[in-house]
Amino acid sequence: RLIGEDIKVTTRLQKNAGNIRTDRGQFQQILLNLVINARDAMPNGGELILETGQIRVDDAFIQRHPGARKGVFSYLRVRDTGIGIPEKHLSRIFEPFFTTKAKGKGTGLGLATVYGIVKQNKGYIWVESQVGKGTTFDVLFPLVNEAESHEAEKSPQLPALVSESNKTILIVEDDNWVRQLVRNILASAGYTIQEAHNGEEALILLQQHYPNIHLVITDIIMPEMSGFELGKHIERHYPGVKVLYMSGYSEELTKNNDRRLTTANFLKKPFTPADLLNKIKTLLKQVSV
Repeated sequence: RLIGEDIKVTTRLQKNAGNIRTDRGQFQQILLNLVINARDAMPNGGELILETGQIRVDDAFIQRHPGARKGVFSYLRVRDTGIGIPEKHLSRIFEPFFTTKAKGKGTGLGLATVYGIVKQNKGYIWVESQVGKGTTFDVLFPLVNEAESHEAEKSPQLPALVSESNKTILIVEDDNWVRQLVRNILASAGYTIQEAHNGEEALILLQQHYPNIHLVITDIIMPEMSGFELGKHIERHYPGVKVLYMSGYSEELTKNNDRRLTTANFLKKPFTPADLLNKIKTLLKQVSV
């Protein structure tokens, strides 16, 4: 279960919260990341409140939330009764790789990913928190008419092509959180997915499923076998399989470590779903040449 039994989930969903234009997979990513963040803030249990509705942004609202614009918006509110976030950290929580969680409990990618998706969809996100009382995230999306919202479902913003979605992708990532994030993005785009926690597991899966694995997405820094070492093995023994490397380090830094790293096959963390799928689309086109 995503939420433990010691957390009470309360929903307050407005019957007519309006129509928004966004990809369903991206919206699921926003909700998933915010819910997991709330869960982790309540190690001893508590209450998770999910709300939806409409809100009118006026001058008074803009004064409290600089950067907003006037209009009527649909909102998602995720509130927890957890430990809260110290005020000194609030201005940094959307920064890539910033986390207040204990080592091994978070990557600092979740909220950065949420922020990127919200901005990509012309929305806004704010956070309010009080130590010992809990945290509230508000996500606002501009309203559209019903026809526009249906059009977004028919023509999703996630850039995976129908002709590519029958491909199988192997994700190699030792961080469970990042691997889950990548898996959900790929699943929403229609790809078949295989998963490995490390390079050795990846080689076993390649041996079992080649040539039906078309692309490998691997972290560069992993214990035992690095992504570069895995890439060398794939290059020698599995022709036609492309590799997309991920890392939180800069491309310039990682380029010094391996000549096979290029702009096309390198993805810097954190990334948005669109970033990831665009890289995949480019590499899979190369595979089919």
